Amino acid sequence: MEYRESKIENSLFYLCSLIECISRISKNEKNIVIKSLGTENLKKIYELADVYHCEDIKDVAMEFIKKLGIKTGNYDTEKDVHFEIPSVFDIGNIENIRVNKRKEGGIVTSIIIKGDKRTIKVDSEYNIRLLLSPLYAKVNRKDNTVIDGMSLLPSAFFTIARKCEDGNISFYIEGGGYGHGVGMSQNGAGNMAACGLDYISILKHYFDGCDIRE
Repeated sequence: MEYRESKIENSLFYLCSLIECISRISKNEKNIVIKSLGTENLKKIYELADVYHCEDIKDVAMEFIKKLGIKTGNYDTEKDVHFEIPSVFDIGNIENIRVNKRKEGGIVTSIIIKGDKRTIKVDSEYNIRLLLSPLYAKVNRKDNTVIDGMSLLPSAFFTIARKCEDGNISFYIEGGGYGHGVGMSQNGAGNMAACGLDYISILKHYFDGCDIRE
């Protein structure tokens, strides 16, 4: 039951994140994006969120923009949004970030961030991946390509180390994989198949103790 509730929450979060991403890229208000997507696409994104989030959300957004012919508007998602972030979120300078909780497979589900003004706890894999995303950094991929940031940390399977040099604090995040870390990995299954393993071996690797029948 806990997994199902978490999956529903994560799927809704991804759907909202994608709408926001499309809005920013196309410079359209979110209500226009929602109308452009339509009921069927909204359902599709929600139901297939586990699959879509294995890709860079910007790539998924561009795919829908091109597919649906969403035209570029003139809405400035930063200038035209009339609200201020509540001061409660101002934690000051970050002094430490530590993992508070992991799932059995190692996925981080809760972190503690200590600032010089206040300390906060961030729960949910998606919230953590969003908060720690390398949004404005150059990302070097293993295939030697470089992309301009990512709107989500690729995976919540990571470790984080605090470093302090000359009074400057920094954090080094090291991890691997894509997606939620639950069930079968698309990339992993593909590589196993390329190495000659059959589907039964692959399924038993990811679903330990399962009984496969015809």
